[in-house]
Amino acid sequence: MIDMQDILCVLKVAEEKSITAAANKLFLTQSAVSQKVTKVEKELGLALFIRTNRSVELTDAGVFFVTKASALNSSWEDFFLSMEQFSSMDKNQCSVGLPALINFTEIPDLLAGFTMACPNYQLTTFPEFEDSKYKNLLNGKLDFCFDRGSVNAPKTPKYITAVPLRNDTLSLLLHKDDPLTKKSSPVRSSDLTGYHMLINAPHNTHDVEKAAQITYSVCHDSASPSMITKPGIFIPLPQSVCTRILAQSPHLRAVAFEDDMPISLSLLYRTDRQNIENHPFYRYVLNYYQTQQE
Repeated sequence: MIDMQDILCVLKVAEEKSITAAANKLFLTQSAVSQKVTKVEKELGLALFIRTNRSVELTDAGVFFVTKASALNSSWEDFFLSMEQFSSMDKNQCSVGLPALINFTEIPDLLAGFTMACPNYQLTTFPEFEDSKYKNLLNGKLDFCFDRGSVNAPKTPKYITAVPLRNDTLSLLLHKDDPLTKKSSPVRSSDLTGYHMLINAPHNTHDVEKAAQITYSVCHDSASPSMITKPGIFIPLPQSVCTRILAQSPHLRAVAFEDDMPISLSLLYRTDRQNIENHPFYRYVLNYYQTQQE
Protein backbone atom coordinates (compact mmCIF):
# COMPACT_ATOMS: atom_id res chain seq x y z
CA MET A 1 0.00 0.00 0.00
CA ILE A 2 1.15 3.53 -0.80
CA ASP A 3 1.54 5.77 2.28
CA MET A 4 2.12 9.50 2.69
CA GLN A 5 5.90 9.13 3.00
CA ASP A 6 5.95 7.36 -0.37
CA ILE A 7 3.96 10.22 -1.90
CA LEU A 8 6.22 12.84 -0.31
CA CYS A 9 9.27 11.13 -1.79
CA VAL A 10 7.76 11.24 -5.29
CA LEU A 11 6.85 14.93 -4.86
CA LYS A 12 10.34 15.83 -3.65
CA VAL A 13 12.01 13.94 -6.54
CA ALA A 14 9.74 15.76 -8.98
CA GLU A 15 10.62 19.09 -7.36
CA GLU A 16 14.38 18.51 -7.26
CA LYS A 17 14.56 16.53 -10.56
CA SER A 18 17.11 14.38 -8.77
CA ILE A 19 16.84 11.37 -6.47
CA THR A 20 20.09 12.33 -4.73
CA ALA A 21 18.98 15.92 -4.07
CA ALA A 22 15.57 14.72 -2.87
CA ALA A 23 17.22 12.25 -0.50
CA ASN A 24 19.35 15.04 1.01
CA LYS A 25 16.31 17.24 1.56
CA LEU A 26 14.33 14.40 3.13
CA PHE A 27 17.27 13.20 5.28
CA LEU A 28 16.98 9.73 3.72
CA THR A 29 19.44 7.60 1.80
CA GLN A 30 19.39 7.69 -1.98
CA SER A 31 18.51 3.98 -1.99
CA ALA A 32 15.51 4.53 0.32
CA VAL A 33 14.06 7.28 -1.90
CA SER A 34 14.62 5.23 -5.06
CA GLN A 35 12.86 2.23 -3.51
CA LYS A 36 9.84 4.33 -2.51
CA VAL A 37 9.50 5.81 -5.98
CA THR A 38 9.73 2.33 -7.51
CA LYS A 39 7.16 1.06 -5.01
CA VAL A 40 4.65 3.76 -6.06
CA GLU A 41 5.20 3.02 -9.74
CA LYS A 42 4.66 -0.72 -9.21
CA GLU A 43 1.50 -0.15 -7.13
CA LEU A 44 0.04 2.11 -9.85
CA GLY A 45 1.41 0.17 -12.80
CA LEU A 46 2.66 3.45 -14.25
CA ALA A 47 6.06 4.98 -14.95
CA LEU A 48 6.18 8.36 -13.23
CA PHE A 49 9.72 9.39 -14.23
CA ILE A 50 12.05 9.12 -17.19
CA ARG A 51 15.46 8.47 -15.63
CA THR A 52 18.70 9.66 -17.25
CA ASN A 53 22.26 9.77 -15.96
CA ARG A 54 21.93 13.46 -15.07
CA SER A 55 18.33 13.89 -13.93
CA VAL A 56 14.83 12.53 -13.80
CA GLU A 57 11.88 14.01 -15.71
CA LEU A 58 8.16 13.49 -15.17
CA THR A 59 6.15 11.44 -17.60
CA ASP A 60 2.58 12.47 -18.46
CA ALA A 61 1.43 10.06 -15.75
CA GLY A 62 3.95 11.65 -13.39
CA VAL A 63 2.58 15.15 -14.05
CA PHE A 64 -0.95 13.92 -13.34
CA PHE A 65 0.23 12.14 -10.16
CA VAL A 66 2.06 15.25 -8.87
CA THR A 67 -1.00 17.46 -9.48
CA LYS A 68 -3.30 15.17 -7.51
CA ALA A 69 -0.71 14.29 -4.83
CA SER A 70 0.14 17.96 -4.18
CA ALA A 71 -3.50 18.68 -3.38
CA LEU A 72 -3.60 15.60 -1.15
CA ASN A 73 -0.43 16.69 0.67
CA SER A 74 -1.88 20.16 1.31
CA SER A 75 -5.01 18.59 2.78
CA TRP A 76 -2.85 16.30 4.93
CA GLU A 77 -0.84 19.26 6.27
CA ASP A 78 -4.04 21.20 6.97
CA PHE A 79 -5.36 18.19 8.86
CA PHE A 80 -2.33 18.01 11.16
CA LEU A 81 -2.29 21.79 11.68
CA SER A 82 -5.96 21.69 12.68
CA MET A 83 -5.31 18.84 15.12
CA GLU A 84 -2.37 20.71 16.68
CA GLN A 85 -4.52 23.82 17.08
CA PHE A 86 -7.30 21.74 18.61
CA SER A 87 -4.83 20.15 21.02
CA SER A 88 -3.54 23.58 22.06
CA MET A 89 -7.08 24.91 22.53
CA ASP A 90 -7.94 21.89 24.63
CA LYS A 91 -5.18 22.73 27.15
CA ASN A 92 -5.45 25.20 29.99
CA GLN A 93 -2.69 27.80 29.98
CA CYS A 94 -0.57 28.63 33.03
CA SER A 95 2.25 31.21 32.99
CA VAL A 96 4.95 31.09 35.68
CA GLY A 97 7.79 33.50 36.49
CA LEU A 98 11.08 31.89 37.47
CA PRO A 99 13.97 33.20 39.59
CA ALA A 100 17.61 33.46 38.46
CA LEU A 101 19.81 30.37 38.22
CA ILE A 102 16.72 28.20 37.91
CA ASN A 103 18.72 25.19 36.71
CA PHE A 104 20.46 24.95 40.08
CA THR A 105 17.20 24.53 42.00
CA GLU A 106 14.54 21.89 42.41
CA ILE A 107 12.02 23.98 40.44
CA PRO A 108 12.65 22.32 37.01
CA ASP A 109 11.79 18.95 38.60
CA LEU A 110 8.69 20.51 40.13
CA LEU A 111 7.53 21.91 36.77
CA ALA A 112 8.12 18.58 35.04
CA GLY A 113 6.18 16.80 37.78
CA PHE A 114 3.24 19.17 37.41
CA THR A 115 3.16 18.70 33.63
CA MET A 116 2.99 14.94 34.10
CA ALA A 117 0.38 15.15 36.87
CA CYS A 118 -1.80 17.66 34.95
CA PRO A 119 -1.31 16.96 31.21
CA ASN A 120 -4.26 19.20 30.33
CA TYR A 121 -2.24 22.24 31.46
CA GLN A 122 0.36 23.89 29.25
CA LEU A 123 3.04 25.74 31.22
CA THR A 124 4.72 28.85 29.83
CA THR A 125 7.70 30.08 31.84
CA PHE A 126 9.41 33.47 31.94
CA PRO A 127 12.62 34.64 33.65
CA GLU A 128 11.56 37.21 36.22
CA PHE A 129 13.54 40.06 37.73
CA GLU A 130 12.85 42.19 40.78
CA ASP A 131 11.62 45.18 38.80
CA SER A 132 9.01 43.29 36.74
CA LYS A 133 7.50 40.48 38.81
CA TYR A 134 4.72 42.50 40.47
CA LYS A 135 3.82 44.34 37.26
CA ASN A 136 3.55 41.11 35.28
CA LEU A 137 1.38 39.51 37.95
CA LEU A 138 -0.94 42.50 38.08
CA ASN A 139 -1.27 42.88 34.29
CA GLY A 140 -2.02 39.18 33.85
CA LYS A 141 1.16 38.16 32.00
CA LEU A 142 1.94 35.82 34.90
CA ASP A 143 -0.39 33.57 36.84
CA PHE A 144 2.27 32.74 39.44
CA CYS A 145 5.84 33.73 40.19
CA PHE A 146 8.53 32.08 42.30
CA ASP A 147 10.36 34.68 44.35
CA ARG A 148 13.46 34.65 46.54
CA GLY A 149 14.01 37.39 49.09
CA SER A 150 14.85 38.37 52.62
CA VAL A 151 12.43 37.21 55.31
CA ASN A 152 12.43 40.82 56.53
CA ALA A 153 11.75 42.31 53.09
CA PRO A 154 8.99 44.94 52.71
CA LYS A 155 5.44 43.64 52.30
CA THR A 156 4.18 42.85 48.85
CA PRO A 157 1.97 45.37 47.03
CA LYS A 158 -1.80 45.36 47.35
CA TYR A 159 -3.47 42.39 45.62
CA ILE A 160 -0.23 40.36 45.65
CA THR A 161 0.13 37.49 48.12
CA ALA A 162 3.39 35.69 48.90
CA VAL A 163 3.11 32.14 50.24
CA PRO A 164 6.40 30.97 51.87
CA LEU A 165 7.55 27.64 50.47
CA ARG A 166 10.97 27.08 52.02
CA ASN A 167 13.35 28.97 54.30
CA ASP A 168 16.99 29.33 53.35
CA THR A 169 20.09 31.33 54.28
CA LEU A 170 22.17 33.74 52.23
CA SER A 171 25.66 32.65 51.22
CA LEU A 172 28.35 34.19 49.07
CA LEU A 173 29.73 32.25 46.12
CA LEU A 174 33.48 32.95 45.80
CA HIS A 175 36.56 31.69 43.99
CA LYS A 176 38.25 28.87 45.90
CA ASP A 177 41.44 30.97 46.31
CA ASP A 178 39.59 33.94 47.81
CA PRO A 179 40.87 34.73 51.34
CA LEU A 180 37.28 35.07 52.59
CA THR A 181 36.83 31.32 52.14
CA LYS A 182 39.34 30.80 54.96
CA LYS A 183 37.31 32.77 57.52
CA SER A 184 36.00 30.75 60.45
CA SER A 185 33.08 33.15 61.03
CA PRO A 186 30.39 34.41 58.63
CA VAL A 187 31.45 37.10 56.16
CA ARG A 188 30.18 40.59 56.98
CA SER A 189 29.57 43.58 54.77
CA SER A 190 32.75 45.26 56.01
CA ASP A 191 34.79 42.30 54.70
CA LEU A 192 33.64 43.01 51.14
CA THR A 193 35.16 46.46 50.70
CA GLY A 194 36.78 46.58 47.25
CA TYR A 195 34.95 43.45 46.01
CA HIS A 196 32.90 43.13 42.81
CA MET A 197 29.39 41.63 43.01
CA LEU A 198 27.52 39.85 40.20
CA ILE A 199 23.72 40.17 40.37
CA ASN A 200 20.81 39.45 38.06
CA ALA A 201 18.99 42.77 38.68
CA PRO A 202 19.95 46.14 40.21
CA HIS A 203 17.45 45.66 43.05
CA ASN A 204 19.02 42.40 44.19
CA THR A 205 21.89 43.98 46.07
CA HIS A 206 20.29 43.09 49.44
CA ASP A 207 21.96 45.46 51.92
CA VAL A 208 25.49 44.56 50.89
CA GLU A 209 26.11 47.49 48.58
CA LYS A 210 24.90 50.03 51.16
CA ALA A 211 27.21 48.78 53.87
CA ALA A 212 30.38 48.23 51.84
CA GLN A 213 32.33 50.04 49.16
CA ILE A 214 31.86 47.55 46.35
CA THR A 215 31.17 47.61 42.63
CA TYR A 216 28.65 45.40 40.86
CA SER A 217 27.63 44.19 37.42
CA VAL A 218 24.09 43.32 36.36
CA CYS A 219 24.28 39.98 34.56
CA HIS A 220 20.98 39.18 32.89
CA ASP A 221 22.26 35.70 32.05
CA SER A 222 21.51 34.84 35.70
CA ALA A 223 25.03 35.76 36.84
CA SER A 224 26.68 32.59 35.62
CA PRO A 225 29.06 31.09 38.20
CA SER A 226 31.61 30.73 35.42
CA MET A 227 32.11 34.50 35.64
CA ILE A 228 33.77 34.11 39.03
CA THR A 229 37.24 33.69 37.57
CA LYS A 230 39.43 35.04 40.40
CA PRO A 231 39.35 36.22 44.05
CA GLY A 232 37.49 39.47 44.65
CA ILE A 233 34.31 38.52 42.75
CA PHE A 234 31.21 37.08 44.40
CA ILE A 235 27.52 36.27 43.91
CA PRO A 236 25.04 36.45 46.82
CA LEU A 237 22.83 33.35 46.58
CA PRO A 238 20.68 31.08 48.75
CA GLN A 239 22.68 28.28 50.31
CA SER A 240 20.54 25.64 48.58
CA VAL A 241 21.43 27.09 45.17
CA CYS A 242 25.12 27.29 46.08
CA THR A 243 25.10 23.61 47.06
CA ARG A 244 24.00 22.54 43.57
CA ILE A 245 26.43 24.90 41.84
CA LEU A 246 29.38 23.63 43.91
CA ALA A 247 28.66 20.07 42.81
CA GLN A 248 29.43 21.18 39.23
CA SER A 249 32.00 23.94 39.81
CA PRO A 250 35.08 22.75 41.77
CA HIS A 251 36.75 26.17 41.39
CA LEU A 252 34.14 27.80 43.67
CA ARG A 253 33.37 27.88 47.38
CA ALA A 254 30.35 29.13 49.37
CA VAL A 255 30.61 30.97 52.69
CA ALA A 256 27.89 32.06 55.11
CA PHE A 257 27.00 35.75 55.09
CA GLU A 258 26.03 37.93 58.07
CA ASP A 259 25.24 35.20 60.59
CA ASP A 260 23.18 33.18 58.08
CA MET A 261 20.91 35.97 56.86
CA PRO A 262 17.41 34.39 56.56
CA ILE A 263 15.74 34.39 53.16
CA SER A 264 12.79 32.48 51.77
CA LEU A 265 11.43 31.04 48.54
CA SER A 266 7.83 32.12 48.02
CA LEU A 267 5.06 31.70 45.47
CA LEU A 268 3.46 34.99 44.41
CA TYR A 269 0.00 35.38 42.92
CA ARG A 270 -2.82 37.89 42.63
CA THR A 271 -5.15 37.64 45.60
CA ASP A 272 -8.07 39.16 43.71
CA ARG A 273 -8.17 36.41 41.09
CA GLN A 274 -11.27 34.33 41.65
CA ASN A 275 -10.69 30.85 43.02
CA ILE A 276 -6.92 31.13 42.51
CA GLU A 277 -6.11 29.04 45.59
CA ASN A 278 -7.95 26.10 44.01
CA HIS A 279 -5.76 26.29 40.92
CA PRO A 280 -4.05 22.92 40.27
CA PHE A 281 -0.61 24.57 40.01
CA TYR A 282 -1.04 26.33 43.35
CA ARG A 283 -2.11 23.11 45.06
CA TYR A 284 0.67 21.09 43.42
CA VAL A 285 3.41 23.53 44.47
CA LEU A 286 2.26 23.72 48.09
CA ASN A 287 1.96 19.93 48.31
CA TYR A 288 5.41 19.53 46.72
CA TYR A 289 7.17 21.63 49.36
CA GLN A 290 5.08 20.28 52.20
CA THR A 291 6.13 16.75 51.18
CA GLN A 292 9.79 17.84 51.05
CA GLN A 293 9.62 19.18 54.61
CA GLU A 294 8.11 15.95 55.88
